[in-house]
Amino acid sequence: MRQLKKIIFWIAAVFVGIQLIPVDRTNKAVNAKDNFIDIYKTPQHITVILKNACYDCHSNETKYPDYAYIAPISWTV
Repeated sequence: MRQLKKIIFWIAAVFVGIQLIPVDRTNKAVNAKDNFIDIYKTPQHITVILKNACYDCHSNETKYPDYAYIAPISWTV
């Protein structure tokens, strides 16, 4: 039982420790001339679909979910 407590303690300590490893989450500046919607002049209903479904990951306007700030998940997002 004492060995199990040590193992649990060290797993928890490592989990807390890896939270201190920083991850860069800065978005690059948005360049209007590279914007797909502006280039192809998509209709408004398509623009809404693209912004809701694609822009969060496939643009420089990413809004990170809450779990993206918890390591080790944050390393993959």
